Amino acid sequence: MSGRGAGKSQRANDPPPEKKAKAKANGKMDSFVSKASTKEIKAIRESTATIRESTANIENDTKEIKRTVRDLEIKVDSLNSRVEDTEQRIVALEESQDSSDQQLTTLREELQKMQNHLNDLEDRGRRCNIKILGLPESKEGNDMIKFLQQEIPAMLDHAFGTLEMQRAHRVPTGPPRRNPGERPRPVMVNMLRYQDKEAILRIAREKKQVLWHGAKIMFFPDYSRQTTEQRMSFNKVKAELREKGVEYVLRFPAVLEIKHNGFRHRFKSPTEAAEFIAKKFSTDKGHDEQ
Repeated sequence: MSGRGAGKSQRANDPPPEKKAKAKANGKMDSFVSKASTKEIKAIRESTATIRESTANIENDTKEIKRTVRDLEIKVDSLNSRVEDTEQRIVALEESQDSSDQQLTTLREELQKMQNHLNDLEDRGRRCNIKILGLPESKEGNDMIKFLQQEIPAMLDHAFGTLEMQRAHRVPTGPPRRNPGERPRPVMVNMLRYQDKEAILRIAREKKQVLWHGAKIMFFPDYSRQTTEQRMSFNKVKAELREKGVEYVLRFPAVLEIKHNGFRHRFKSPTEAAEFIAKKFSTDKGHDEQ
């Protein structure tokens, strides 16, 4: 009785079959979930480790980039400093060049002033000189001064009175030129009085052509080389003026004076004079002031 009762009591306490089945299913599910969670956790841990490693690599790369940037900044600063230094040196050189150019300009101006002064002194020393071209060699004999005192009045057909001369010689000095067709050497005459020199040149200019025993004789003033070159630069302009019949005077040292419509216009440059004479002028002849 008691045994059967106990067995019945035990069966009465057992859960129903559906509960047993449900419990069994839940157990399997828990086991599956447990196994799945373990895999996911493992995967997450692996991913986390990978991320940490990647992060560490990124941090290392970032540090390297920062170091590189710092190095570049240092180099850029150094280059900027060198550029600034170079710019300062360039400015200093430019200022020095400007100063040198100014000094050179000043020296050139001073040199030109000295050259002009020297030419002026040379021209003053030659102011009583006459240059005679075309006089045949050896005609003067042994006394050039005596010869010219006698023959200049005859050449110019003018009674001058006594023509006092301080020096007279051929240039260059030396033995006579005897080769046929060779030009005779010029004769340089230094007159004692400036008035006599001016009178000789004026009369020779008025005669236009001087012939002496078949030789064409020409009389010119004697100038320094620079003054001669300056005066010669007007030759083309003077030829054009003569063609147009324009009255002109080439004044000392090298100033061309042109008369037009009652006014006298002066030009120190042949270019300016050439532009001016493009107009219509009178038919008067011109001459050089000597």
